[in-house]
Amino acid sequence: MSQKDNLENKLIDIHHTFLLGKMTGDLFHEVNNIIGASIGFAQLAKMSMSPDDVNKLIDVVLNSTEKIKEVSKSAQTYLSAVSKNGELTDISDVLNNCAILSRKSLIKKGIKLSPINKKLIAFQTDVRILKHTILSFISAIIESNANRGGTLELNAEKTDEMQVKIEINHDYIDAEHLNNLSKKIDSIDISDNFDNDAFMAVYLSKKYLGATLEIVPRKITLILDEVITQ
Repeated sequence: MSQKDNLENKLIDIHHTFLLGKMTGDLFHEVNNIIGASIGFAQLAKMSMSPDDVNKLIDVVLNSTEKIKEVSKSAQTYLSAVSKNGELTDISDVLNNCAILSRKSLIKKGIKLSPINKKLIAFQTDVRILKHTILSFISAIIESNANRGGTLELNAEKTDEMQVKIEINHDYIDAEHLNNLSKKIDSIDISDNFDNDAFMAVYLSKKYLGATLEIVPRKITLILDEVITQ
């Protein structure tokens, strides 16, 4: 590996962690709210110990624990994924993981998240890079939203045995900016732009996933060829 390639990988790793940090700042605030609610109900139940209060406490604690577990698992799987071409994954699970990590940031911008299709879409690709790419696109949409709200939709489907199509839909996608980045991507230095989520989303899509990228107003489409390893 050349010195240039090594530097590029380091910059991508830095952005990968940096991006999660942007999202988890809001997630930890959500976790604190969940814990606070659990403590509040526990104190109420302790004061009265009525059956109704105890049952409410149990429900809150169970629901809160499940939410904390979900957030923690999503952050852990995002960080622990190793870049490896040809890794078998469920694309729907990848989208759901990114949605969980970005949920609080979306809410702050007034962006609604449509339910993700849970249908199993088994596909071989670089899972770490794919998650990094999708989360970068979501972050770019959040940053350019200017509190206009809208609804974010994440969809995926297998178009044939060797290809999958991922769609990111939102009312306020900056299609012109993303298309300009896509056209100039070969002439832009990553070392000057590794902290730019829109750039990183396009760069990872084209350079690392080898995706065909189609960007029009309100829709980003990534078409991926399956990476088969022996």
